[in-house]
Amino acid sequence: MRLLCGVALALAMTCGPLAARAATYVVWQGEAAITAASAACSVNVPERSRIAVGAVLKSILRPALLGNNGNDARISFIHDSQAIFGLDLAGGLNLPGTGTYAAYGVTEYSSAAASPLIKANVGGQYQAFALTPVAPTATTKFVSLRGTVADFMFIPGCKVTFRASYSLRPA
Repeated sequence: MRLLCGVALALAMTCGPLAARAATYVVWQGEAAITAASAACSVNVPERSRIAVGAVLKSILRPALLGNNGNDARISFIHDSQAIFGLDLAGGLNLPGTGTYAAYGVTEYSSAAASPLIKANVGGQYQAFALTPVAPTATTKFVSLRGTVADFMFIPGCKVTFRASYSLRPA
C-alpha cells in the first residue's frame, strides 16, 4: 500500500493534475546511478533509506517549457520502490550551475517516526547539472542528466552526485 501511495504521489507531482488530462506533458523516464555519496547518506540512516555509490534509482524528468510542462522543471527519484524524492526547479533547470529546489515525496528517514513521512516544500540546493542535449525538444528520444543534489532523499547532509539516462515516454 505504501508503494502504491508513493508511486501515485510521484506521478501526480511530476506529471500534473488529473484535471489537465487532455494536456500534453513531455516526460522522459529512466534510471539514475549514484556516482558519489557523502557519509551522511548511509550513517545512522534506516536501511531502506540508505544511499550509496552504485545505487540505481528509477527517475522521471519533466523539463520546463515543453508541451504543457509549465515554467518549472521536475525530476523525481524512486529508491527501492519505497522512498520518493521529487525536485521542483522553479523557472526551469539552470544549466550549467547551481540552483535551489523545493522537494516533495515520501521518505523512510526520520529520527522520530517509525513509519513513512510525506514531505512537501523542503528546500535544498543542486549544482553542476548538465543536460544532454542542452535543449531537448518534444521529439528528442533520449536525454541524459548529471549533477549533484544536497539533502538527497530528505537526509540532512546527504550530498549525492548522479548520472541518469532517460527515454521519451509516449504521449
